[in-house]
Amino acid sequence: MYKAGKEIDLEYIQMLYHCKKYNELFEIIKEPVKVKDDEKYADYDYIHYFILSLIKTKNYKKALEYSVYYTKKYPEDYRCFMDRAEVCTEIAGFKEKDWQKCKLWLERSLKNLKKAFDLNSNDVRVSKEIARIYGVLRIYDKAIEWFDRTIQQDSSVYQAYEMKADILEKLNDFDGANEVYKKYIERFPASAAYGYWKIGKNYQDNGDYKTAAQMFEQVLNTGDDFYYSSTLYNLVDCYRELGLEDKILETYEEALKNIDDEYKAEICNRAGNYLYEKIRYDEALSYYDMAINEPGELIPVAIEACNSAAGIMEYKKDYKKSLEYVLKGEKYIDFMEKKYADFKNDNPSLAGNIKIRRGSVEIQLEKFQDAIDSLKEAFKYVEFCRQTVSDKEFLERVNECDTWINSNLVFCYLCLRDNNNAEIYLENIKVNKADPWYYFSLAELSYRKGDKKSAKEYFKKYVDLNGSDNFEPDEQDYRYFDLVKDKEFLSDAGADNN
Repeated sequence: MYKAGKEIDLEYIQMLYHCKKYNELFEIIKEPVKVKDDEKYADYDYIHYFILSLIKTKNYKKALEYSVYYTKKYPEDYRCFMDRAEVCTEIAGFKEKDWQKCKLWLERSLKNLKKAFDLNSNDVRVSKEIARIYGVLRIYDKAIEWFDRTIQQDSSVYQAYEMKADILEKLNDFDGANEVYKKYIERFPASAAYGYWKIGKNYQDNGDYKTAAQMFEQVLNTGDDFYYSSTLYNLVDCYRELGLEDKILETYEEALKNIDDEYKAEICNRAGNYLYEKIRYDEALSYYDMAINEPGELIPVAIEACNSAAGIMEYKKDYKKSLEYVLKGEKYIDFMEKKYADFKNDNPSLAGNIKIRRGSVEIQLEKFQDAIDSLKEAFKYVEFCRQTVSDKEFLERVNECDTWINSNLVFCYLCLRDNNNAEIYLENIKVNKADPWYYFSLAELSYRKGDKKSAKEYFKKYVDLNGSDNFEPDEQDYRYFDLVKDKEFLSDAGADNN
């Protein structure tokens, strides 16, 4: 290309584009420029990168103007129509929230691609993009037809196999998709892990766990690190469905020998969770300790492990040890917050769960004011979760946490004989008021006010929900709650005399 009598180096233009120095590129090519008479199409190599730079900077209007200009200037050059199609595709993507506008621009893109194909049917990029656009337009039969044509033109275009298989999966033709992946594995043995993993997922999603497990085992045998950890979890899920419980821990153990150090904390945490579910707490703790003490870059995993280990020790009634695990988790959270200022806000359930666990342990240690402080801090993260998620199942868990925190705050304030705050947090319980503790709290508060009539009514509701045989107040109850000391009241209210 010549500008003001000087030649512009194409490699320099390419370098500017690939280094995302779009403004510098624009300075060099501001407008269509003249070329030597004997180089009719030479300048389009440069203009191509100019148009692509306009697309990258989302200047779609100008990109469209230039692409239209050049399809008219060089109507025999298929590259001009390809670039014009790309502009239309980008505009369609920009309008993706409005499907009708998106569809319109995709159809324009398809029209230009077909013109490009008519001018040069040998460039496999054209047929591949035509197939892709048909797929986005949900014209699946045409998409498959053009993907087959692409593969026939050049069997090394791996994306054609992947996108064709994806469409077959959308059409619930899993057998057809698996056949494509088998050809993919044969054609691209270096990427066989992806093909085996996709086949395994299809069998897993359709309930054939035995065949799925065989495919996932093939993935692990390829030695592909990228798919190793995710495939491992798929394989474990299949073993679980097949009832091969002995294979699960064996698989985790084998993974720890073969996987890179950076993933070991995740494997240990998963193994710990599995053993936790099986109530094999001591074994679970050994894995959690490995995840906690050698997390590498996986600090969030170590925080999860701290919470789980604290839960085990709380169950064992070793509350001091439980609190030690909680404090380790908090240290990791503080470390991550120094490194990433928004860590707590980005991981509210992680930060909130640790605070909830701390509050629970502090209650067991009868550090009620400390527990109140921990639980109130947990509230912030629960509320943040509520505001940032929309998944129904997750929101139900958020509501359960909200109820649990409020209930335990009521307990703390009752133990501290702060009746006013106890009533406030009791009123904050918006869900699950069928919980026995809710009515016990109302009964205790009424009893303290001298309203034994209301106290008995609430206590009877408590008994109905909890069962009279289950009312076994411990020493703590006798120390902190008044109504459990009144045997006559309990008898009249329906508690078991024994």
